[in-house]
Amino acid sequence: MPLPAPKQVSKIGQRMGKKPGQPGLPSTAAPSNERSYKAGDFLFMEGDSGREMFIIKKGNLKVLKQEGPKMVELATLGAGSVLGEMSLLDNAARSATARAQDEVTAVVIDEKMLDAVLDKVPVWLSSVIKIVVQRLRETTQRKRMDILRNGVVPVLRILACEIKVAGDKSKELSLAIEKVQEAALALFGLSTLDSQAVLEALDFKHVIKLAYSAKGNQVITFTDPDIPELYLDCLFAKWKSLKRPVEEISPGAANMLSLVLEAGAEKGRRQQTMVQLDAKQFELYLQKKEEGAKLPPNFHDYMDELVEKKILNSDSKDVKTANSTYTNQILNYDEVGLRKSLKEYLWTEIFSLDIAEISAV
Repeated sequence: MPLPAPKQVSKIGQRMGKKPGQPGLPSTAAPSNERSYKAGDFLFMEGDSGREMFIIKKGNLKVLKQEGPKMVELATLGAGSVLGEMSLLDNAARSATARAQDEVTAVVIDEKMLDAVLDKVPVWLSSVIKIVVQRLRETTQRKRMDILRNGVVPVLRILACEIKVAGDKSKELSLAIEKVQEAALALFGLSTLDSQAVLEALDFKHVIKLAYSAKGNQVITFTDPDIPELYLDCLFAKWKSLKRPVEEISPGAANMLSLVLEAGAEKGRRQQTMVQLDAKQFELYLQKKEEGAKLPPNFHDYMDELVEKKILNSDSKDVKTANSTYTNQILNYDEVGLRKSLKEYLWTEIFSLDIAEISAV
């Protein structure tokens, strides 16, 4: 008696062109708990809810994992293999896809059959089984987090290196994801699946953007080409328990930093990337910007804070006029370094979030 078509087909199945009633779904059933599959049929799809486990009686199948636009083969299983047991026991979503390589016959154990068996065993044994499954899930999750934490630095180093090689940061940079994954494997022994997980976590944090080229290939683009290297610097400082000056400034001082860059671009004297900005000129610039006669509240406190943290350098200069002499403050800074510090301040909160924890949300 043919089985009814499943109510839902996963998105992966839709992308592969598998629809209810077409090859890719169970084709025949022998006894009530036995099913047959043709080559190319799917036993289940990654992401689907799982309510069954499978014991392979005959044939071979492939276990596949979605990796960007591609399906990556994880394993080939034959007669005697068991799969899908985790999802049956704790009702979690399928973590991979199973597809028949040739004609496959499988014994299917569903929730009803499992409950019937568990009803015949002591309650304590049933509890032990559930605890073991839960711990296995937790171990798998911890392993995934370890992969992310250990993999983030190698991937960031590769990205930062590729950005430097590209040179011109004013142009939109696009990297083939395969190139980054090949480098991660060759230089750091990071598997393709592991580097993919790290890249997806970095995308989640907006450090990079995963996109598709016109040819349909997955590529890496950047929110800002400076961010991967900044992220690396912050990670190294964190591991060495070093406090970066920009982490400790107040929001008002950070806003003042932005205004210094703005005024310096218009009023400052520059020599290559170094800029000198007369404090009086800066005050006049702010008054004009605010269209008022007063400086922003706490102006001098914020400026002193930036100088104290050595984010800005300050020199004194005697200025002579026809009637008197007064001392004026001159602000000195490296424009490239200051813009980098401002970016770091804006990104500090995101950098401080654990990559493994945030990607698990």
